[in-house]
Amino acid sequence: MEKKPMFFKDKGAMGDVLSQAKGLSKKVHILNDILDEQIKEVSEIKEQVEEERYSQGIKELLGKTVEGTKNKLSSLTSDWTKKKTKIEEKNEQLSSQQAEIQSQKQDLQNKQEEDPKQKQDLSKELETITKLEHSVNEKLAQLERTRESIDSILTGNQEKIRESILTREEVEFIKLKYFSLLRSRLATEGVTSPVSNNVYSEKDWKITLMESEIVAKTVKGMIKTHDDIYFDIIFSVPMDIEGFIYNKKGMEIIDSIKKFINSKDQKSYNTFVLACPTGWNDEIISHIKTMNNFNTSIYLVDLIEKQIFFNKNDEKTLKFAEWFAPITLDEEINDIVEKLNTDIKNGEMQFRIDKVVEKYEIPRKIVHLAFNKIAESGNAEIIDTDEGAKDIILLTR
Repeated sequence: MEKKPMFFKDKGAMGDVLSQAKGLSKKVHILNDILDEQIKEVSEIKEQVEEERYSQGIKELLGKTVEGTKNKLSSLTSDWTKKKTKIEEKNEQLSSQQAEIQSQKQDLQNKQEEDPKQKQDLSKELETITKLEHSVNEKLAQLERTRESIDSILTGNQEKIRESILTREEVEFIKLKYFSLLRSRLATEGVTSPVSNNVYSEKDWKITLMESEIVAKTVKGMIKTHDDIYFDIIFSVPMDIEGFIYNKKGMEIIDSIKKFINSKDQKSYNTFVLACPTGWNDEIISHIKTMNNFNTSIYLVDLIEKQIFFNKNDEKTLKFAEWFAPITLDEEINDIVEKLNTDIKNGEMQFRIDKVVEKYEIPRKIVHLAFNKIAESGNAEIIDTDEGAKDIILLTR
């Protein structure tokens, strides 16, 4: 005899169905809370691993002793191996619970079709459960990404870590390039306000450039009583550690976002753009993706991975995203490949990463990827530091 899920006390009683729906909603709430604890625990481990691994990389760059750091990393690696096994077992349990919840939700949906009289009430409960399920799926994915990131940091070679560490000079290059891109867009593009529908040409921008901020605004009509469109783009740099930067930024910027939203004229359209040379952590990205305000759009720009994060469900925010998106990683790599190929045609036979970084004022990671692309074409080979080179060398054939 086929066993059926023992979910409804009385399949004919809609009251019981609604009660069970609320009970299912509570189960998903609990699952969300458990995942929050898991994410917090694994994120803290990631922070410890990053601190020690990048500290080692910085010390090596500065020629300092790294024995103490290596010992701490060894201990962290051992602890993580044990912890990861327990986390994987816990996640299997959570995934099983998620599958059970989905089955029970399907039962509810079937019951909804059977009893159209109270369909609206049950529909609201199902909508709540669906939203909570979406949150669970996002958190499971976030947890997996963090776990993979920890493994990557612990197993990454010295060059991979070095490429993730930016010097003050590289950070300045990244800022200047991004600001130059935005100023070029402002100088050549007109815009329509999504709030007032007023149309402006590229000549109507008033641009103020500061050390780490660009403010671009238009003014409404002939009277010019207030800013109709207001763009505030801020280059936000993480903490400098002995002249090097590697940390991602996170929830510490949330107060600045709230202050911006609360300070702006409700009759104008305002955008707040925070660009970071090392990127953003999952927590703040997740928060920004759900942030919605009638007259304000918020963007986070990751200038190392060339990504932009925002609420894609907000039509106006989606529409304006192209204004602030950085050029893609492939575009940057192709640009430096083109420059190096020109140098090769002009007679240069070999290139060293640190020298190319200095010459073209671009991050080390981009140069290394460009070296790899040229080498893959068969026209050059790469000589690593393991082979005695002072730094990675691209040698043409």
